[in-house]
Amino acid sequence: MPPSRNYRVLRRFSPSTLRMQFSPEHLLTPPPCSFRTCYPLNEGGESETSSMVVLIPKLKGEAGKNYKLVDHVQCSPEQLSDMETHISVIAKEVLDFSRTYATQEQSKLTTVCEKAANQYPNLLKYNSNWVTLNIIKIILRNHRKGCRKSTTTTKEVGAGLKEARAVRFAGSRVG
Repeated sequence: MPPSRNYRVLRRFSPSTLRMQFSPEHLLTPPPCSFRTCYPLNEGGESETSSMVVLIPKLKGEAGKNYKLVDHVQCSPEQLSDMETHISVIAKEVLDFSRTYATQEQSKLTTVCEKAANQYPNLLKYNSNWVTLNIIKIILRNHRKGCRKSTTTTKEVGAGLKEARAVRFAGSRVG
């Protein structure tokens, strides 16, 4: 047997034998302990934190285009339909339907929101009345679309189609 050779292992880096020690952080003020803090009571006997109402924030996008209002409003579809009908009646009394939503007076929009909230108090859960305002936008948009459709009758549309076909047919004969 040939003699075995002893190989020496060379390490490139020596193992770290130092231990790092960090000094403890000292707080400038001690943290408050809740069991030592006395919170003042409101007149009703409730604490201030329990009386705070968390409002539901507005969703990104536009109702009817980016999301369905039925999926995100905390009520039944029947109740939402009733709300839409009631808001539509109020809007017809207060708003100017010849104008778009963006050009409506802010005071009139606020009036519609307040009257709707009197009838349906759960509308107050939504930040900046976004549910009521989205319903108003939909009502005004649908009204404008309905006006556009009603201005052209089916006879006028049919006559326009006949004229367009005649022009197209005459143009293809000449060429």
